[in-house]
Amino acid sequence: MSQAPESEPLSPSGATAPPLARLVVRFALIYGLLTFGLVAGLVAGSKASAPIATAAVAVLPFIYAPLLLRGAFSLLWKPMVAAHPPREPAEDAVRRRFQSFGLGIVNMGFSIHVAADEQYLHLTPTLPLRLFGAVPCSIAWSALEPVRRGNRPVRAARLRPGGYLLSGPKWCMELVG
Repeated sequence: MSQAPESEPLSPSGATAPPLARLVVRFALIYGLLTFGLVAGLVAGSKASAPIATAAVAVLPFIYAPLLLRGAFSLLWKPMVAAHPPREPAEDAVRRRFQSFGLGIVNMGFSIHVAADEQYLHLTPTLPLRLFGAVPCSIAWSALEPVRRGNRPVRAARLRPGGYLLSGPKWCMELVG
């Protein structure tokens, strides 16, 4: 008996959907179907279902968002930082709080505290991100490969191993190799 592939092809070139993209699509479909069903019940005129439908439409986003965030950090952040355990930054490290970083398609705006010393880029998620499963990490500069786009300043780097695309503030990304 053959097993289903890990992910379905997105294009004829054979590119596959990453697990996070599949998770987002599944959550969006489920949320959309539930919302459509509830709104259809309201439109149909059933007076008994109106309060239930209204309550569900108001409550579902508060259930959906934490599940989506938890899934994003479990499928994207944790595998990226698994090979980069947190270390104590050097005394002379440059430190900035509430910086914006991106990891692939996920933007973590103003939610990462950064310390950069001679050996490592230290990333510490803010408390809300840690509550959803993000953990601190220290990425060696040698594990980052700058991504250059023409003669513009470096704003992103590929992380080895894994090839994750990490984008961040200009002051920080210019320190990459």
